[in-house]
Amino acid sequence: MSCRHDALFLHFSRIVENFWTKSLCQLLPDNKLVSVYAVDELEWLLKQLTPFKKVIDDYGLIGNVQEYVQPLAIDRNTSSCHTEGSDIASVASHSERRSLLGFRQLLSLTIEVLMLWKILCEHQFHVITSLLSIQTRNSLAVTSLCNIVLSGQQLCADLITCLVRHYLGDNATTTVLCNELRDCCPSLFSVDDANTTKATEMIEEVRHLPPCSARTEILAEAVKLLKMGIQKINLPMICQLLYEVDYVEGIVDLALERAERDDTRLLAIMAYRNYCGENDVFAQEAFARRKDAYKCIIDTLDRLMNDQKISSTADLLNPSKDLIIRKVLESKDELANVAIFKWLLDNDFSNVVLQSKSPFLESFLHRCVEEGGSSRYLDLLWRFHERNDDHVKAARLLYQLAQRETDAFDIQRRVAYLSQAAVCVQSAGPQVDKDIELHDLVLEIRDKLDVAQIQLVTRDLVQSMPQTRETIRARNSLEKQLYTVQELFEKFAVPLDLPEIKLALCFCSSTYNEDAIEDFYTEIIDRELLSSENESREVRIQHLGNRIASLAKKYSMVPKYYPLEMILSKLLNRGMREGFSPSFFHFISAKIDAPLNVMVDTLSATFRRDPFYQKNNTANRYLMRSALHVITEFVENPSRIYRQNRTALASKCLDLIAAFLINLSQAEFIVSDQKKLAETLKSLQNVLENM
Repeated sequence: MSCRHDALFLHFSRIVENFWTKSLCQLLPDNKLVSVYAVDELEWLLKQLTPFKKVIDDYGLIGNVQEYVQPLAIDRNTSSCHTEGSDIASVASHSERRSLLGFRQLLSLTIEVLMLWKILCEHQFHVITSLLSIQTRNSLAVTSLCNIVLSGQQLCADLITCLVRHYLGDNATTTVLCNELRDCCPSLFSVDDANTTKATEMIEEVRHLPPCSARTEILAEAVKLLKMGIQKINLPMICQLLYEVDYVEGIVDLALERAERDDTRLLAIMAYRNYCGENDVFAQEAFARRKDAYKCIIDTLDRLMNDQKISSTADLLNPSKDLIIRKVLESKDELANVAIFKWLLDNDFSNVVLQSKSPFLESFLHRCVEEGGSSRYLDLLWRFHERNDDHVKAARLLYQLAQRETDAFDIQRRVAYLSQAAVCVQSAGPQVDKDIELHDLVLEIRDKLDVAQIQLVTRDLVQSMPQTRETIRARNSLEKQLYTVQELFEKFAVPLDLPEIKLALCFCSSTYNEDAIEDFYTEIIDRELLSSENESREVRIQHLGNRIASLAKKYSMVPKYYPLEMILSKLLNRGMREGFSPSFFHFISAKIDAPLNVMVDTLSATFRRDPFYQKNNTANRYLMRSALHVITEFVENPSRIYRQNRTALASKCLDLIAAFLINLSQAEFIVSDQKKLAETLKSLQNVLENM
């Protein structure tokens, strides 16, 4: 380096040595931020630096640097050495030029910072700095002159903003200030800064104007000025001012403009679309800058929400909020749309999301689903497709959602999703019949729905059982995912011994075993009576009837899964064992809508074939009295039976009565009850013969 180069740096360092590494201000115990140096001290320092800069400029001390490169000891007689020496001299020359140009910038910035500091002190430094955020004030208190000059551009901008803000409303003062700042600190206060100041004054001006077109025009013009220097303005502060004058569209315009200017190469958007921003430093920086811009919009929405809660306004989408959302969703900024989608979902405005016409909504929902987001996004996605009449896509998503293994929703919700999927796919109309794959999907959804409904019943049964470790684990498992027929049978129906579920699974899968079906019904009847043993007889009979009736609704259309005669026979046996009156059989049979002819056939078959009833007189008489109620019902209400069936039923009843009378006549001891029973049977016999 040349002697002149070193001399310039040396002289500068001697002037600033007592200031360079020290803070320019300090924070007092009462949190007041004051300048360490008074105006006269700053003026003294400026009187040293300003002439120094003038001399450098006037005498061109930073001019043709090659003139000041020290001669190099080289042998010019050797051409190769001469070439090598020229290269070294050239490198040294360029290096010194860069250094001196940097020095000129350093000197200029130092003078501008000190000039700004002097102006701040002249306008009550502690008052101006009180407008700074706490974080900025704390940072400023520990920042040296060196750091402010080299990397404190934002701090200087914040100080200028607070200075101008302090005098907002006083147009004369702000004009003088702007001129002074532009003259003294051209690097720190540019034309864009002047425009920002002008725009800020305009915003302050409309505070005193009533709502009118002139007011809107002034605000629109202010926003236009702010856009010119959008990257230099304190965006949160400007947005705060615009919020206070109720010009939220200006907030959206500025935030979107800032996001666009901060990412002119669209690095953040390309990285977002291509899922490749994690390892790209530049993309991450672009993301961060855009996020800061969008935060102004989100903060405004949050503030509107809070103000609304305080005022207890019923309308959750007031005009200002609606305007912000609409303007963003109508913009071409995809990441801004995404930010609004997230805010709406976080605040339970999913319907607003679905109603939007944003071209980025589908890709946003798909991305959320692909990234493993909650099932809420899949739920929104199928609703989005359904709203757009894309029923097949909606059905596939619902089907996928129902099968998802998650704790986010229960089996009841899964059944609802499958039901909705079935409706959606049917809405596709003729397309289902033409597309084989779609037809298969319909069948698959229906089959899955049938099994899921059984799983729901299983969950309810398990939930009603005593809470043990096994039942709690089973219930949680049933909520978490969908199971196949075999899995439900092996993991739940058999281990927990659930006969009703076993029956349902056999019916659903068309699996049939006569003995197994009979065992299932026997166990269902036994358990129902056991569970109500502490209740009155009437209640027990009512509960049992309801249970069998519910099974009849499900399976009576396929008789092999609803063997009515076997069920009636079991009910007759249990009625006698439980001590129910003989009217029980007729009551329970009527409760489950059993036809009279089936009742008579069951009684006849049991009486003739069951050894227990043949050998046990008590059981025998109970059966007869039960039959008496059934036959009496037929005799008293013959019109309930079709005419063509009436004769056949009457014949069956006569055969059964004849068998009863023969049995009674063969009894060794005839008591009065038996005589009375025989007389009643004969009376019914006469009526039936004359029918």
